[in-house]
Amino acid sequence: MAENQFESELDGASPTGAQSVDRAMQLLRLIGDAGSAGATLQSMAEALALSKPTCRRLLLALARGGMVEQTHHNNRYWLGAGLFALANQATTGHVMSADIRRQVQDLASVCGETCFLSVRRGNFGVIVDRFDPITVDVAKRATRGAEYPLGVGAAPLAIFSAISATDAEDSLNANDGLIARHFRRASVDKILMARQETLDQGYSLNRGMVFDGTWGLGVALRSRSGRVVGALSISAKAEKLLSTTRQRELGDRLIRSASSISTELPA
Repeated sequence: MAENQFESELDGASPTGAQSVDRAMQLLRLIGDAGSAGATLQSMAEALALSKPTCRRLLLALARGGMVEQTHHNNRYWLGAGLFALANQATTGHVMSADIRRQVQDLASVCGETCFLSVRRGNFGVIVDRFDPITVDVAKRATRGAEYPLGVGAAPLAIFSAISATDAEDSLNANDGLIARHFRRASVDKILMARQETLDQGYSLNRGMVFDGTWGLGVALRSRSGRVVGALSISAKAEKLLSTTRQRELGDRLIRSASSISTELPA
């Protein structure tokens, strides 16, 4: 049974309509990942296994709503101004206010490492923004919009460790198949051990669960009422985080920053 009216309405939606929405969301992510170079119709159609006409119809629908823009001289697509306007509306009372973004950017600059803001969405942690220092070592790092099962990665592990034991168990049960298939460096036993370590030291330590050679630290973000809403995390090459002294230094900075940010989040 659907938990709310919105889910009830979705239950009755046509599969074709729901599939179109899913594909449109995937197109937006592909365009976002393409960055300043823009995304081509060919590359997006191939990535989603769609015909070019179908892909173009979806892009035209997004363009009518201002979600994407196209330059006619090279037929590439970029995220549109309408999407940024919606994003600005979504940041109100969320983890993306201008002051919070400034705090995280300052943290990235002081630490000299890339920082991420993530939010909890059900049994997943979703990256909503990344903040790079002036100079960044080349390392595999997740992009905006990427989502990972709770417990896998610095931010999802921080969230996983902050929720109740019952919620954590339910999350693992829901994601165990996905984790086994796509995150071979992670396992239920490793995640549970990492949860206890996080509870003991106050911050999570991801030892390459997502990308080989890339480690990270994370701290959960709570609303003023204590609800776990997301996480603040740092990512770096593994060799830069091997020292326990460096781990503690960055962990303490994350804890202080997360505490400051949490005071600005709504209840």
